[in-house]
Amino acid sequence: MKHITNTALPLWVQGTQLQRLSELISQRFIPVPTGNTTVANAVIVRCAVYPCTYREHTFYNANTNGFYDSNISEPPIDSIEITQEYHSELLQQQYAGLVIQPDVSGYPVAVKRVLTATEVTAINKSKKQQLINDANAHIILLQRAVKYNKATEPEKQLLENLELFTIDVVRIDTTDINVIFPDLPKSSADALL
Repeated sequence: MKHITNTALPLWVQGTQLQRLSELISQRFIPVPTGNTTVANAVIVRCAVYPCTYREHTFYNANTNGFYDSNISEPPIDSIEITQEYHSELLQQQYAGLVIQPDVSGYPVAVKRVLTATEVTAINKSKKQQLINDANAHIILLQRAVKYNKATEPEKQLLENLELFTIDVVRIDTTDINVIFPDLPKSSADALL
């Protein structure tokens, strides 16, 4: 295929692909200043363009917790019809982190996701391990400073606080859904970290 690159042509014509007449005749013509037109003596092929309806009727089924487009497939018998606007709103809320589920009447609503006990435990274990890793990274440097008699008094105090901190964190029960993790001890202005 040959592309039009003449800069004297209008912007909407530049980059349009030239094709053989037989290919143009087999395509539909879109009557707008972009698309499949040629520069001069454009061949206008008159043929019907059938608009495609999109989501004219959207249904929700509480049993499957799913949406159905009547243009694509037949929704289950016990489905309820919802507006396109509400369907779009639900999908935006789902994208924002909410979960779509049926209310008591079977109508779809977006609600905040509730974590299971297993998920909370996994999150707590991960947070616990991250705190221990962060503290240990600081402890290693401070221990080295102490070993070579380069540690200041604030650094020695921070080392002790970090070691006590790791003991406290190791003892945290990660199955407790209301667990409160302690903050990592901070270094003073003249400490190594």
